[in-house]
Amino acid sequence: MKKLLSIFFVSLFLLCNSQKVFAIENPKDISNKLEELQNVLNDLQEQLEIVKDNARKESKAESLLNYLIRCESRGNPKAINHADTKINGFPSKGILQFSPVTFLKMGKLHGFFPENFTLKDAQIIIWNPELQKAIAKKMLEEKGGAYHWKNCYLSYLNRAKKV
Repeated sequence: MKKLLSIFFVSLFLLCNSQKVFAIENPKDISNKLEELQNVLNDLQEQLEIVKDNARKESKAESLLNYLIRCESRGNPKAINHADTKINGFPSKGILQFSPVTFLKMGKLHGFFPENFTLKDAQIIIWNPELQKAIAKKMLEEKGGAYHWKNCYLSYLNRAKKV
């Protein structure tokens, strides 16, 4: 409350100073200025809550992405999992252990690759950690997108329950 009052009086001073209102003769003018200032403060408070909410969402998404990276590859951009070859014919690669097929499909879907981009092209560029992160961020925005990393995502959820 003290902080809000401080902000209120600083804002009142700035408002008065910016409008060169140093002497108010009519008490009703003070009331009008205070009401105007309260409206400004209410707007600022709403904007601050929106910024805080967006920061929390961004922080949560970044937390999940970083967890997936640690879980999938321990952050090693050269990580390769040959065992996945049995599942889809290709080893998973890079910090987020993308299958080249998924990497190509999601890269096209989210506008990172042109339609004529081939699987061969994807296998060359799949090692780029920043591109893997960018595609993964888009995938995580989709409903159920985290299930592309099912085991690590379930581990993340279990860990979050314990905290």
